[in-house]
Amino acid sequence: MVDKLDEQQRIQFGNELTRFHLSQILHGEQGAMSLSANLCVVFQDPGTQEYAANQAREEARHVHALTNYFAARWGDPLPVGGGFLALMNKLVLTGEVYQKIVGMQMLIEGLALGAFAAIHSSAQDPLLQRLVRFIHTDESYHHRFGKIWGEMAIADLTEPQRQQIENWAVACFITVYQNLNGLEQKNVVYERFGMDARWVAGAIKEEAIATPAMREAREKNTLMYRVLARTLFQCGILTERTRPLYNAYFNLDDLSDDPDHLLGAGIADETMRELRQIRQEIRRGRMPTARPV
Repeated sequence: MVDKLDEQQRIQFGNELTRFHLSQILHGEQGAMSLSANLCVVFQDPGTQEYAANQAREEARHVHALTNYFAARWGDPLPVGGGFLALMNKLVLTGEVYQKIVGMQMLIEGLALGAFAAIHSSAQDPLLQRLVRFIHTDESYHHRFGKIWGEMAIADLTEPQRQQIENWAVACFITVYQNLNGLEQKNVVYERFGMDARWVAGAIKEEAIATPAMREAREKNTLMYRVLARTLFQCGILTERTRPLYNAYFNLDDLSDDPDHLLGAGIADETMRELRQIRQEIRRGRMPTARPV
């Protein structure tokens, strides 16, 4: 793939791939905003309704921030993948609460945490780094809500009910994984550089997959899926029965081996400390000072 591009095109190609992945994140945030608003109607407990309403507000903030970033950086986001769009529509429209919470709060939010941690550690754009830091902080609490629900609800289910949730989680995972990693989904990028997804698939299979650098890159790329796997495993949704289905896409060896800083642990705490300092400055009548990323 690289041999087909000159130096400037390689930079443009990398930027367009980043645009694709951020576009899918933006569409996910839009879906989360709609689903959170929907949960306000579905939930019956006033406190839970209040939480869902607050999440809808925070998701709207993410959509606004990412939309502004796209406007400044690229103009427009790339379209959402068809399978991902169908999944988000189903999550909003379904009457089954477990499908909403497992699909969005646990799975999509869990993958988002891993993605934001990866972007934060590797992005060269200071604005993007700072943007994902603040979004990551909100999302960590959204994901925690799903984890708490799972730990409370899963233990009381019958075996058929548990298997139903396990199957739903696998189906959601495969849809999201294919949307982010499927080469056909990225054809909108490849075509701009004179490539075809089928040719790219052959090039990766025959050449790049065998090199140590590519293997290392693939392992790093699967890190965000391990963030999700940790949560599903702790809640009893990822079991020995479904483990082989996940293992077909990424390595599910001992999840405790992952360094916490690579999984994004500490980003939320660090950001909350900064936000408290900003709030104190505002209360004192001073404009917040710029801080390093």
